[in-house]
Amino acid sequence: MKIILFGPPASGRGKIGREVAKSLGLRLISSGYTLMKKAASDPTLSDYMRKGEVFPDKFVNEVMSKEIPMDGGFVLVGYPYSPEQARFFDASNKIDAIVEFQMGEDVIMKRVAYRVVCSDCFVSFNMSTDKPKTHGVCDLCGGVLVKREDDTPENLKMRMYYYEKMSKVMNDHYRTAGVPIVVYRVDPSATPSENASMVLAELRRVGITGEKSS
Repeated sequence: MKIILFGPPASGRGKIGREVAKSLGLRLISSGYTLMKKAASDPTLSDYMRKGEVFPDKFVNEVMSKEIPMDGGFVLVGYPYSPEQARFFDASNKIDAIVEFQMGEDVIMKRVAYRVVCSDCFVSFNMSTDKPKTHGVCDLCGGVLVKREDDTPENLKMRMYYYEKMSKVMNDHYRTAGVPIVVYRVDPSATPSENASMVLAELRRVGITGEKSS
């Protein structure tokens, strides 16, 4: 089974996606985590991220092709994210379903204001609603939590604009291909696990109940 999760910045795609993947026995692949890891050791890529700019399609395709397994299923977060990326991805993958997360812009702005990320594994936490067990320390790997350089109001508006533009393009692309698209409005008061349970219920509604052969 292969599922794509789309959603605006700070909508919880990574943490909810992890719970969905765990429930379905699938691997989680996050383009955000993967690209941030690359940018951490590459000044040019880091500059793209700091300015809130979109990475070049060719680079994203090259990086993600090394992360996506040839065999077996997965939950894929945030990729493909443009027509060129979709054409590249579709050449070797058949998607079972897409989940599109929705969240109000006012909620997103508040989330970003309190967001910190692990400097080692890039998992995010919210210092208001999803605090780490130990202040300043990642629950998963023990890394130091820091504020993202690109989490500025200007960059967020730029990312929101691009997401809204590309989400429509991607939905049209996969709807035309006959892929089921589930629209889920994230409950900001619920935990990632609780949101994942509701996502799984929506997937069952369109016939996605467990892992399929690839």
